Amino acid sequence: MDIGSISAALAGIKGTVELTSAAIAVRDNAKIADALKGLNDRIIELQNVCIQAQEEYSAAKEQVTALKDERRELQAKIAELSQQADDRAHYQIHQLSDGAFVYAFQHAADNGTPMHYLCQPCMDNRGQKAILQRVPDGTHLRCPECHNHYLTGKRLTLTRAVARSPYLGRR
Repeated sequence: MDIGSISAALAGIKGTVELTSAAIAVRDNAKIADALKGLNDRIIELQNVCIQAQEEYSAAKEQVTALKDERRELQAKIAELSQQADDRAHYQIHQLSDGAFVYAFQHAADNGTPMHYLCQPCMDNRGQKAILQRVPDGTHLRCPECHNHYLTGKRLTLTRAVARSPYLGRR
């Protein structure tokens, strides 16, 4: 064998090795690309699941906040209604004259609060304690809130202590 043939044979073997190496590299690159595509698809799928879970968490958190706010509002309303019920327990419906109903304070002697009347529509419809005020002619009482007038059926006179009240002026 001559050197030319050996050199050609070695060049052929070298070419075959390079071709085989290139084919193996192409095959490996294709496998790596397929594996990367699979991994990327799985990563995208997991990201979508995470986004969906975050949205559900956010919605649940908003719902919990709304429920807490509603609970606070209901507790405040319960406290207000309880206070109104406690206040109302001190009053009893009273007929001043035919068809003139008011709420009369019941425990005047117990705690030093003077006897007074509340407007029945204001108390029942609005939950307001509107103390009825005597009008100058003394024959009826007037509500300062709704301006209803209540005939007393008799002429009421101002007592001396009330007549000297700084709110009414000197007489």
